Amino acid sequence: MKLTFDVPDDIVLGLKAVVEETIAELTKWPQKDDPYYFIASDGGVVCDVYADFSSDKDRLEFGNMFKTREEAEFKREQLKVMHELEELADDNQPWDNFSEDSHYYLLYNSVKSQVEIGASYMANITPFYFNTFQSAKAAIDKIGEDRLKKYYFCIPEDKT
Repeated sequence: MKLTFDVPDDIVLGLKAVVEETIAELTKWPQKDDPYYFIASDGGVVCDVYADFSSDKDRLEFGNMFKTREEAEFKREQLKVMHELEELADDNQPWDNFSEDSHYYLLYNSVKSQVEIGASYMANITPFYFNTFQSAKAAIDKIGEDRLKKYYFCIPEDKT
């Protein structure tokens, strides 16, 4: 014998919302006592346990909390590459639609799977620019094409 009930839609929707909320809360990360990794001030990757302390909350809010050591190490290297680019970028030319001076930048050519140098006269499309082609090339040489692909352009190693 099969029983059927006529349940109003608002009750069904309310129950569905409660179930979804409960599932979300149970799967929310981090939970108390969950291990996590963060990047310390000296650049080391440290393991800790979430205890809902202010230091835990600060790391989570700042984006310095990772589920795995590998995620934390990747972010650390990514930050290093970004800092190196920031230090090497030497563009101080004005962004003028009528300027004859190019702003050089790094780009990833997915067809050739390589880092290349682009030039722009007026479109500000990347955070790092160089005064000359040669200074952009020097940045590629110093940082390394493989590191740029992996940490700046976030190209998976199997795609390079």
